[in-house]
Amino acid sequence: MRTLLAILFLGLSASAQNPTQHLQSLSASERAFAAATRHLGVRNGFLTFFADDAVGFRPIYGPYKGTLKGRPQPLPTLLLWTPMEGDVSRDGELGWLTGPSVARENKPGGRDVYFGQYFSVWKKQLDGTWKVLLDAGIEVPKLTGDPETGLFQPHALFSEAPDTTVRGTAAELAAAEQSLNDALKRSGPAAAEHYASTARFHIDSLQPITALHATQGFIRSLPATKHQSYASSCSSSGDLGYSYGEYLQNGTTMYYIRTWKYLKGSLWLVTVEWRG
Repeated sequence: MRTLLAILFLGLSASAQNPTQHLQSLSASERAFAAATRHLGVRNGFLTFFADDAVGFRPIYGPYKGTLKGRPQPLPTLLLWTPMEGDVSRDGELGWLTGPSVARENKPGGRDVYFGQYFSVWKKQLDGTWKVLLDAGIEVPKLTGDPETGLFQPHALFSEAPDTTVRGTAAELAAAEQSLNDALKRSGPAAAEHYASTARFHIDSLQPITALHATQGFIRSLPATKHQSYASSCSSSGDLGYSYGEYLQNGTTMYYIRTWKYLKGSLWLVTVEWRG
């Protein structure tokens, strides 16, 4: 455990690392987080690895740490998860990860009682450690990988020699977010141009939607719905960002989280969207 936690405090400065190293550093932090919940308990593990300004969406929307402090300790189940895909900004300041998760009875021979897919947005803190800023999972019918031994598949946005001319702004991201939400008021097809061809959707009770034809089909199936953005932000390098907000579904307030990429010759495009 001591070795795993030490990962957070070791390594090169952000300026000395390439995108793949940034992503591997973030992945190592996620694995240390997962291990910590076994040693510290789920609640205390989450309190340790979540940023002070982290936002939660379930069971209620609001500051995550305030909600966590009221939860029982220990839980009757173990939480197991591992990162299998992710992306990181050129400056190593912002990133996201996703992978399979399992809730397992906390006893010898305990059975699995929940299969999920987690999705988290991480931000580098002033002390150089990675902390979770946004976190949301979905329940899935079956696992998409092994939550204990899954192989990490990095999807760094830039190569070993990043193109520093590719730079969006926070104002452009906020405008793209508003434009997407305006399009969603009209119809799903009207919003399709705002999503990257490799975009993935995380919807409760469904397997993650990742294949190109399935993603495009899902976007086009979305009904005209009002969405309201709460916040958006991007890395200092202007290549990776996030946003979150609410929408109405059958009269019920629901929430969304999006991650965005800024691509050369293009605008900000959504790469991951969680809706729940």
